[in-house]
Amino acid sequence: MTQAELDRLRVDGPVATARRAAPADYVLHYRLMESTGMVQALGGQQQALDALQAIGNAYQRKAEALVARPPTWRPAAFTGEGMDAGFAGLGMASLGMMMLGGVTTGMVGQMSDAQIAELASQGPLKLGSQGNSVDIKVGQDSIEQTMEYTVGEQGLMGSLKVRARVDLCPDPQGKVTADLSVKSNLALSDKDGIGGFVDTQFKLERWLDDDARLIQTQDGSASEMHIAMSGSEHGQTQSADISLSTGRDGQTRTTEHGQDGFSIFRPDEMAHAGDLLKSAMMLLYITSESLLRQAPWESGRCVQLDVTSDPAKRSGARPNTAYTLMAIPRARSDKAPARGTVSASLSGASTLNPTGKVKADARFDYANPDKRDQRASIAFESRSKRGVGKATLDFDTMQGGYRITLFPGCPGFHGSGEVCDLRKPFSFQGKGGDCNQARSTMSFEPSDDRHGRYRWLTVIGSIKMDYSGSYTIETTEDGALIRTSASGCATGPGGRACGGTAPGIPLVRSADSCGAAGG
Repeated sequence: MTQAELDRLRVDGPVATARRAAPADYVLHYRLMESTGMVQALGGQQQALDALQAIGNAYQRKAEALVARPPTWRPAAFTGEGMDAGFAGLGMASLGMMMLGGVTTGMVGQMSDAQIAELASQGPLKLGSQGNSVDIKVGQDSIEQTMEYTVGEQGLMGSLKVRARVDLCPDPQGKVTADLSVKSNLALSDKDGIGGFVDTQFKLERWLDDDARLIQTQDGSASEMHIAMSGSEHGQTQSADISLSTGRDGQTRTTEHGQDGFSIFRPDEMAHAGDLLKSAMMLLYITSESLLRQAPWESGRCVQLDVTSDPAKRSGARPNTAYTLMAIPRARSDKAPARGTVSASLSGASTLNPTGKVKADARFDYANPDKRDQRASIAFESRSKRGVGKATLDFDTMQGGYRITLFPGCPGFHGSGEVCDLRKPFSFQGKGGDCNQARSTMSFEPSDDRHGRYRWLTVIGSIKMDYSGSYTIETTEDGALIRTSASGCATGPGGRACGGTAPGIPLVRSADSCGAAGG
């Protein structure tokens, strides 16, 4: 297949290509009907073509592809033209797999290894009903889909089985393979012993470049199509076998492996036959290409990208810390170096070098934010013929939170005793000493990071002490002091006593960053 033909496939799209290939599809099935006596049994060419068209329309309805419409013209010498609705074996395989296959491949491409392993352990996923079914089988390295249809129209019974298998990750040479097999059976519905099949096998091999993209020139693909036909009429069997292949050199080769009783095409049809078979091969090519178009190797599941940092501490680090980062991509399947390149993208401050793509294994130098309480992240992506690897490192210069060291009136406290953000509400609960028999809580409602209102509530048996007031916070390099001023009352069986209180609450810096969440 030439580069111009490849370009035309991508421009025209699947439906137009399927329609161009439909004549070959119908001719193969008509030759099968003709050689096995089905044409005669159905009353002649017109009736046989009507039945074949009806089968194609029924298949099309099964796949919910195009709206069938009856043909308006057929030439006297049947060449496959004029059958302008429905699809037989290859066309149905194409539309069915392009409707379902690309979506499924894309979905699986986004799954994690654990999700794929779980899906694989559950066995094939079965959809549909009798006469119209789909099986999807997911493995760690490939996905396999099988579609089956059964129809009956105007004295003909048809059954179709389509199987597609697609590699999820490229091999060490960057090759991914899509295999497509189509087996179409036809038989008379009211007469035993008259029928046959058209069996088509197609393999598409595609190669990735060092940027994990499918090579778009001719040397980026090779394909092979093998068509076998066999039919029987009252115990007498006839068969034919032919294959076409296109190498990475662009040369197409046709091989007839043998025939017994009939030829797919008569001698006077050979000029037209070459075009028909070529159209069929183009159809299968674009069908297989559509299964690969979601590029599951782009998700990051094929390559493990490990990134190390020196120093290792990236959270709560001092501003302007210098880091050396190493990005090391390895193929998940065989742990071999993936090679290719690695790029890094900085989100946040401060500086990352180099920018752009670096040959793997890749070194980057990074200086984290130059101010306190800032965050940054670096997204890494490796690309090679083994696929894509992805990783992210997060950095911050967030200061550690504050931790309470003394609760007024109690030697200890409940909870973490940590305040991560002085601008958000926080509270402490006391315990220990006299507080063992008490429930004592101080709740703070900031107006900013230095001021606010607070409430101090303590209950000891039947005695309740309730104070509220204001507070200010004085911070130092190592900690802070909450200065309070409150008034309130204590009530109990002995009466009520009111007054003021102004305890100081010391805080120290936590060694680790606790983020921006409130304490």
